[in-house]
Amino acid sequence: MMNEWLELIERNEEQIINTGIEAYKEAIENTQLRYIVEINTNGEIPTWYDIAGGNSFHMSTYNGKSIELLHFCMQNWIDDPIPDNDIEQKLQERDLYNHYLDEREMQDVEDWEVAEIVIINSTDEQLHNILEECRQERKQFYVDEYARTEAENQLENLKNVLDSFKCE
Repeated sequence: MMNEWLELIERNEEQIINTGIEAYKEAIENTQLRYIVEINTNGEIPTWYDIAGGNSFHMSTYNGKSIELLHFCMQNWIDDPIPDNDIEQKLQERDLYNHYLDEREMQDVEDWEVAEIVIINSTDEQLHNILEECRQERKQFYVDEYARTEAENQLENLKNVLDSFKCE
């Protein structure tokens, strides 16, 4: 069956990677979940999720009718702080930079205090919206930069394992 899985994976590789990219994105959005991509004997590529750190699997995998291909869990992922330059640029684009400076003054923060913390401590909805937009752009950056490579690497590792079982 190992050779059949390998052939099935190679025939559907691009679709598997694209599904993996979507699973990676979901994992960043939902750090409390673990996303799994598998393929069944019909070549269908379902994605499902479990709690982060979980170890559940489908009965079809247990019965040999599917195989897990990729998994993404961002439970321990620490989102880097958003650089002040990114936030300030977005504020300037929306003509809210002076409003932000007024907020800093009102909070009486030190010069070294980062923009993200100032906005978090603010009650201003416009500033919170800017911060959320910056966070979403940052998550999209991670998806754009790392998701494809991570999916390809996991799939390549699995293919190498399956290939090692070939009997010639």
